[in-house]
Amino acid sequence: MEPTKVGKVDKRALLCLTCGKPTPIEPCVRCGARASVPRDFARKGAPPQSLLDICREKRREPEEPLVTRSRLFAACGGRVDRGSLVTVGGNRGEGKTTLALEAAASFGEGVLWVDGEMKATQLGDVAERLKLRPAAMRRIERLEARTSKATRGAMRASRRGIVVIDSFHAVTRSDAERDEFAEWLHKDAAREGRVIIVLTRYSKDGTVRGSGSIEYWGDACLAVEGFKAYVDGKCRWFGG
Repeated sequence: MEPTKVGKVDKRALLCLTCGKPTPIEPCVRCGARASVPRDFARKGAPPQSLLDICREKRREPEEPLVTRSRLFAACGGRVDRGSLVTVGGNRGEGKTTLALEAAASFGEGVLWVDGEMKATQLGDVAERLKLRPAAMRRIERLEARTSKATRGAMRASRRGIVVIDSFHAVTRSDAERDEFAEWLHKDAAREGRVIIVLTRYSKDGTVRGSGSIEYWGDACLAVEGFKAYVDGKCRWFGG
């Protein structure tokens, strides 16, 4: 019986998921771990990450409130005052609603939250995650509106000094409507002497979707990326 021929062993065929080093066999010849993937597969996606590293990264996330009224004021260069229009922009899931809700809760007065995107229960989940106090949550009145016309009607009927619109692109349909509505918001903030915080979405190139008129009329513009917020090109950390 002829001996079985064994081909040349590829010493870098596998990639260990624990130490991240190449190994010819499993378990890893370096650390002894039995978790590995073919190197070709590992190259196609994101680099492997151990569960321990994931848990360590989660611990680095700030446990303090994401933003407070004083920090929001400081981040905007002191321009958040009565009669101000503030835009908070970013991609989906970057934390715009979380930042705006924490800021709204810290104002210490009545807030009108015009919601064009989230369900009431979803906003409640964000509030619970932030561990907002009952007194702060009572001051925030949520109203659902899907159009700019409904949003205007809600704002005219309310005398609250703080208004949050989530989001600008959810209640508008065209660039012409966005241009006109952005100018109206700017004038309403000045006329009623209140602070209007408008959440906006970004496109893939990092700019505001549509004509960008809302940022043109804004007195202060924040761009949110995760736990970071950029104000006029400067990066600031909230809660860190």
